[in-house]
Amino acid sequence: MYQVSQLLRQKRHPLLLTLLIAVVALFVFSFYHRWIHMDDAWFADEALMMARTGQIRSEVFTGFLQYEDKVLNAHKFHVIQGAWFIQLFGFSPWVLKAIPLPYLLLLIVLLLYYQRNFTGYHSTGVQLLTVILLIINASIFEYSYSYRPELSHACLGFFSFLLLHKGVQQNALLPVAAAGLLAGLAAFIHLNGLTFIAAGGGLLFLREEFRKTAVFAFASLAVTALYFFDIGTEQDFQLFLFQFRHDPALKENNFSFWNYFVKITYEHMRLFRASTQASLTGLLLLILLVCFSYLRRNHGFLLMYTLLLVLAVAVITRDINTKYYILYIPFFITIIAQGVAHRFAQADFRWKYVFGGALAVYLIIHTVLDLQLIGRRTDTVATHARVAATIPEGSSIVAPISFVFNQIDRFNIQAIEVYRYLREKGSIQISFWEYCQNTGRQYVILHISSIQDLNLSVEEVRAGGEQFECIAAFPDDYYVCRIKPETSL
Repeated sequence: MYQVSQLLRQKRHPLLLTLLIAVVALFVFSFYHRWIHMDDAWFADEALMMARTGQIRSEVFTGFLQYEDKVLNAHKFHVIQGAWFIQLFGFSPWVLKAIPLPYLLLLIVLLLYYQRNFTGYHSTGVQLLTVILLIINASIFEYSYSYRPELSHACLGFFSFLLLHKGVQQNALLPVAAAGLLAGLAAFIHLNGLTFIAAGGGLLFLREEFRKTAVFAFASLAVTALYFFDIGTEQDFQLFLFQFRHDPALKENNFSFWNYFVKITYEHMRLFRASTQASLTGLLLLILLVCFSYLRRNHGFLLMYTLLLVLAVAVITRDINTKYYILYIPFFITIIAQGVAHRFAQADFRWKYVFGGALAVYLIIHTVLDLQLIGRRTDTVATHARVAATIPEGSSIVAPISFVFNQIDRFNIQAIEVYRYLREKGSIQISFWEYCQNTGRQYVILHISSIQDLNLSVEEVRAGGEQFECIAAFPDDYYVCRIKPETSL
């Protein structure tokens, strides 16, 4: 009978290799008409304006926080990368969604390099298992093909950690400085990258390597300072503070100093938020429970950095959003792979079957989640074109932000989210239809999700009203309404 203990120790690995090929094939297959996130469109709008005008600004958020002039609290280098891709390959969701793919490939290389040079178990079987655990993970599977910055963060953060480990191991300052530069680049991409500065600097400080701490801090903060490249005047600085304080993603308690420390007590809610996170966190805890003595002796640097990163993410990030869990995944998987390999190398069979069962559960859960993502696919661009065809070109419209793809050049679009955020901030009290009429909008495109977000009903939209009339309804739950001109008494 095939022994599970041989899974990582044999010279050839047909089972793992077949599984890896299947996972990669499923991942590539998922690209076709991949579901478009709201954030894909949000950042695409800013990147398109950057590509065309050289300034990070927003076309579809006109009327909100002066975003039509400048977006100074943007995810700066993330948007800049999008602008570069647009200039090179044109504007489409698929171009922008591809930006994280090089980071994923680099992350895989870094994980394998780290195992080969810093761990005791780095056989082909261990490396195949590492790559499978990474790619099949539902968060990696989804956000490796989404125009969000978390994959670039995970890659640069792990790269920074690797160089930091190398600098400490070799007692060399150059790798430490390079680690700082990469952590700073992560912060330039998105300020959540400050978590890697905190984790790296904190680890060096706790090890009482103060010279390395200073070098790391200087290098990281020097690159982080690039985030303010477009803030050149006092007026710009005041606008940055205004936009930062009123960012729709931030709540009042985000500006409470005490809240940043209280948030640590809520971090378990991210770690176990849903099956996507709980399956990996649970697997990690099992490994730590059984293999902690080995891991502490042989991978103390990795364990301490990971702990500090968890604390830093808890304190620095705005809330327990599960997207930020991605920053942990390379570290969790490295620990898991080393723990599994160590236990499989022992003569005791008991835990091998437990680990094998736990790995199987993880793989099944994430395969199901990946298939669910694929099941959401839709040709969003074609749908938008079909819906928008009912509206005269050049009209001033309100639409879901996803209509950035590819209708932004055909209409003067304001995102529905503008009204939602203004209402949530208490800036306006009028109805949605009155707002559209007052701001000179001629047409409105609503999806069923938009109708729900606006606290409207399908029946109300279909029936029309004093300020609007429904002129088209589509089977995929889109509705087009014409705004009636204001009548003067």
